[in-house]
Amino acid sequence: MDGVFVCTLRWCGLWLALAGLGAQPKLPPEALLDGIRQKMAENLARLPNYTCRQTIERTVRPASSRRFQEWDTLRLEVAFVGGKELYAWPGATRFEEKSIHEMVGGGTVGSGNFALHAAAIFRTKEPIFTGCTEDSTQERRAIRCDFRVPRDKSAYIIRTGARQDLVGYHGSFWADAATLDLMRLEVDADDIPPELKVSKASDRMVYGRMRIGDSSFLLPQSSELSMVDEAGNENRNRTRFDQCRQYLGESVVTFAEPVSTPVPAKPAGNTPLAAGLWFDIQLEAPIEVTSAAIGDPLSATLTSSVKKGGEVVVPKGARLRGRITHIWRREFRSVSYLFIGFQFNTLEFENSRSDFLGALENVAGPGQYFVAYGGQTARPGEGVLGIKGAPMKIPSGLRMSWRTLGR
Repeated sequence: MDGVFVCTLRWCGLWLALAGLGAQPKLPPEALLDGIRQKMAENLARLPNYTCRQTIERTVRPASSRRFQEWDTLRLEVAFVGGKELYAWPGATRFEEKSIHEMVGGGTVGSGNFALHAAAIFRTKEPIFTGCTEDSTQERRAIRCDFRVPRDKSAYIIRTGARQDLVGYHGSFWADAATLDLMRLEVDADDIPPELKVSKASDRMVYGRMRIGDSSFLLPQSSELSMVDEAGNENRNRTRFDQCRQYLGESVVTFAEPVSTPVPAKPAGNTPLAAGLWFDIQLEAPIEVTSAAIGDPLSATLTSSVKKGGEVVVPKGARLRGRITHIWRREFRSVSYLFIGFQFNTLEFENSRSDFLGALENVAGPGQYFVAYGGQTARPGEGVLGIKGAPMKIPSGLRMSWRTLGR
């Protein structure tokens, strides 16, 4: 039954005896440590494979400034399957074996805040607990317990550029004194190798109950990752987790509800596309700039047939699918510019599917629209659209021309 804690500890006899007399026991914080750990370990053990939407707002603070500046927003799907964190872009049909660092490419990203930090603290013998106290600063009576994990027992990895290494860490967690439910978990890195050029790294996670299937579980609802380099520049990621549901191996990676979304029939075959074909397309749906994030899916339809040697090779109305790859806002000579990167990777029509790799060549929008980068970006097949001004929306029907590239 949800919310029931099974007493298996030495102090449970006292707890039950006092409860039978109608008294409300108030055990010392140290006596509750084993109960909190046991309850969270049982919660993690009962968890089915599950997936949540992960939205990451990234900001930076230069060493010379006291204010954080918006960098970008990422949106991914994260799953905890077989004890591993797996990632996918929204709209993908499967999770990647790549790490989140490989998928995102640049900037600060972290893993472990979804499930792995909690598993290390509550399901292993590695943490050394240094004390528990009652914390009256919380909104309800809470127990704070402190711990540390030395580097030689740690699985915590920090990556910067091409470098990565294990670090030790220390931290604290807070649990509700009445229910023993985990409320917060904080982790701070120790013994950071100098070659990583990082002076501080920390992760803060807030927990709450969420329903997956017919049961409720303690899951992270938000987190904040902070990393400070040797020069004092700070990168901060604020992450929200929502739309959590059980992960079924045949599920489509989608944020639509309910969980039991059927898998659509896959088009047969994978027809190769020749280089040098021109695709005139239009966006199927508007892009709400203020809420858009890297990773959001895109779709566009062909406004005219694609021909080669006088024969139609792709009919009008065929669909390109892809995602947003970048969103930048920049100021130049007191004028605001928005740059938004697109990458289309799949072409679908009738009973055919092709991998698509193209370069953005033209845009047919108003004069404020222009091609910032075609096929010369760091990601092959990415095109970057520039917009002068600060638009709130990129309209549906916006027309662009793409040219296929050789592989």
